[in-house]
Amino acid sequence: MVELNPGSFIPFFIESIKSIANDECICKLEEINNRDEAKLILNKFVYSSINYTIDTMNTINLQQYIGYTVQQGDQLIGEIIEAIESKMNNMFLVNYQGKEVLLPSQHDLIISTDTQKKIIHMNIPEGLLDL
Repeated sequence: MVELNPGSFIPFFIESIKSIANDECICKLEEINNRDEAKLILNKFVYSSINYTIDTMNTINLQQYIGYTVQQGDQLIGEIIEAIESKMNNMFLVNYQGKEVLLPSQHDLIISTDTQKKIIHMNIPEGLLDL
């Protein structure tokens, strides 16, 4: 349940949950299909059953994504040829149009991951591929 207004609880069903830190997650809710709709419930209290738990991931092994293809919308960006892990910013090295480009592997840029097809759908900041 999401408390949209004080004392006004609206039920939403969870489609998927992605753990991004020990105390944070991203939830895909039914009937919330774009950023504008999501902004309506931003910074609202969310209540869940005590029986519902979320497994958190302490670390993500970026090396598992080597060989995956990066896509933005319908555009094929390229294959991940290296995963670079650092304390400052983790990056994917991607073969894009015959050149190597670095893409941040931040969770807020990754829209979804299809492990069966080995595809990562990303929202790449404008101009980043032109560097």
